[in-house]
Parts: sequence; C-alpha cells; structure tokens
Amino acid sequence: AGTLANFTSGVTLTNNGTLSITGVVPAFPTGGSTLTNNGSLSLAATTTLTNITLIQNGTLTTLTTLTLGSGATLDFQNLTSTTAFTLTDLTIQSGGSLTHKAASTNMLNLAITSNLTVDAGGTIEGLGKGSAGGAAYTTGAGTGGGGGTSFGSNSGGGAGYGGNGTVGYPGGANAGVGGATYGSLTQPTALGSGGGGSICTGSAGGGAIKLTVTGTLTVNGTLRANGADRATCNTLDEGGAGSGGSIWLDAGTFAGTGSVTANGGSSTSTSGPGGGGGGGRMAITYTTKTYTG
Repeated sequence: AGTLANFTSGVTLTNNGTLSITGVVPAFPTGGSTLTNNGSLSLAATTTLTNITLIQNGTLTTLTTLTLGSGATLDFQNLTSTTAFTLTDLTIQSGGSLTHKAASTNMLNLAITSNLTVDAGGTIEGLGKGSAGGAAYTTGAGTGGGGGTSFGSNSGGGAGYGGNGTVGYPGGANAGVGGATYGSLTQPTALGSGGGGSICTGSAGGGAIKLTVTGTLTVNGTLRANGADRATCNTLDEGGAGSGGSIWLDAGTFAGTGSVTANGGSSTSTSGPGGGGGGGRMAITYTTKTYTG
C-alpha cells in the first residue's frame, strides 16, 4: 500500500509530466502541502492520503482503493456528468474531504464498484462550489441567478434552482429579484446558481455530486451541496445567497446516520438582508435502505 503524506512545499505536474508512486512514501515534516496533477499520476493500488491536498486535473491510474485520512483533500477538476472516476473502494475518514472545482462546468462524479464510506467527521464537500455570485449590481451566474440591485440601499436577490430564490431587501422595483427554478428532478447534475450583487458580491451556489455505488454507500459524516449564505459587506446592501446544488445517489444499500443536504443559502439578517437561495435538487435510489440521518 502507498502513503502520500506531509509535503512541505507544493508539487505540480505540468506539460504531461509523469509521477509514479508505487510504495510507501517517507513522511515529510508535518504541515501538509499540495500536489497538483495536470499530467499523469500513478499511485499504488491501495493508497492512503494524509495531510495533503491532491488537485486532480490529469490522469490518475493504478489506484483502486483509496482512503482520505485526516488533513487530506482530493479536489477533482476534470469530471462531468458523463465522465466518472472509478474506484473499487473509497473511505473518507474524520478530517478527510472530497470535493470538485468551483464555478466551472465540472462536478464530482464517482463510480464505486464496491463500497463508499464517509466516517463521522469526513466530508464530501459541495458548499459554494457552484456558479459564482454576481459582481456589484449584476445578476448571479447560472440559469437561476439572483438579480442584482439597481442602486444602493437595496440587496441582491437569492438564486433559484429546485426552489425559487427570494427578493432582496426591501422588495419593490429596485431590489434584486429572486432566481427561477430549472433542471431535472430525477437526474440532477446542474450546479446551483449565484446570488445577485449589490454593493456586496452575491454568494455562490452549491456544487453537483453524483455517486454510483454498487455495494454500500454509508454516510456517517457530511455530504452536502449547499449554496453559500448571503454576502454581507454593508448593513443595507447585502448580496443574495446562492441556491443549493445537486446530489444524485444510486446505491445498492444506503446506510448511515450522517447528513445529506442541498440547502439554499440563508438570508437571515437583522437589517437589509440579501435574498435567500432556493433549495437544490436531490435524487436518491437504492435497493436497500438503513440510512437514518
């Protein structure tokens, strides 16, 4: 089994560069670092990542069984709704995280031929990974982007997706309008949309996560594609919140006691709130369910 741990400075593979790690890598001084793969990376079939961020934008080969340990983040940059990354088994331990590139056409799309386990304290992260919030006085990105305000003392509208976003403070003609609904109910893969801008930039929508697990998908930690909460930079001129993103799960058995959410960003504020983001979309299919989260 290979172990990749504790780099003290970043490593980047560029220009189709190749790195092969076939055994246990000696531990570097503690502190963590980043390995960016824009070329070809080969890891041992069974590998544990600890205290490192792996930005995956190239080819990742040989790996079949992966554990993301404490301090490890695997950030996929090149997966789409029709391009999945395949593993036999994946375990995300406490302090480990799996995510995808923000504000792009990419998503997290994994095909697991055996089991995927998210331990308590582990995270599959899509918070704010969707379309970007609008710049000052502009509509947020994405199909359901929240409207921007027309001038000061008004807040941006919340973005829509599975539900409509809400209008920004104080309502009326000059406040940012809420974004509309869109996307598939049964096969959701769209990103959440961004909130509208005021003086403050709007907040980003939630990401998109698709997990196909032949065996057991166990979520005892956190799996989320939430929109980011409204942005505050001025008491009466908040940006709108992002809408929730997509979660599409298909498992033989769905188990665990953790949290699975695609919530819209909050608009809670004592004055001048930006509009709230609409919820995202979730589709979950399984043969057997013991999940109680």
